[in-house]
Amino acid sequence: MAEPTVCSFLTKVLCAHGGRMFLQDLPLCSRSTCTLSHDIHTPVNIQVLKNHGLFGLNEAQLRILLLQNDPCLLPEVCLLYNKGEALYGYCNLKDKCNKFHVCKSFVRGECRLQKCKRSHQLIHATALKLLQDQGLNVPSVVNFQIISTYKHMKLHKMLENKDNSASAEHSQGPEKQGVHGAGAAEASPLVSVPAGSAKKPCAGKP
Repeated sequence: MAEPTVCSFLTKVLCAHGGRMFLQDLPLCSRSTCTLSHDIHTPVNIQVLKNHGLFGLNEAQLRILLLQNDPCLLPEVCLLYNKGEALYGYCNLKDKCNKFHVCKSFVRGECRLQKCKRSHQLIHATALKLLQDQGLNVPSVVNFQIISTYKHMKLHKMLENKDNSASAEHSQGPEKQGVHGAGAAEASPLVSVPAGSAKKPCAGKP
């Protein structure tokens, strides 16, 4: 998370008290007791948006931009759902749970499992209702689903390439060692000992 004083400002879905990217410079939040600015149009905030080419975006567009780059702004992921082997994990509330029943690693772009047993779907009925209750419309949720899926595929492509490179290096290992061994033998020929330098046996001894 970013600095705790950097707060979101548009809807409850952004009230995570932690900005992302360059928008972390915006001193905004939604706390009723907060002493920071809640106006995006203050001179300081306008200058921040101008510096990063975002001045033309309205508040709804900025909200989506923040959401797409900060999964922590989504509704809270159910940690109990992410534990255990059952369909709902250890969550006894099941469909009545008011937390997100999705893979927490997936929404962070960190799930390394090709066949993860946790849900990677943000647009099924229960998850979609949670997002809509937070002020997000269906197109925004679909867009975030596409971005999350793309990140997941990109991560696995990177891991696959890494594994292939490691396998290639491992298969070439013995060959390289054989070449090095032959070179070492050529570079260090056996040294013959002159016959006269051999130690003679003492006289009188067999």
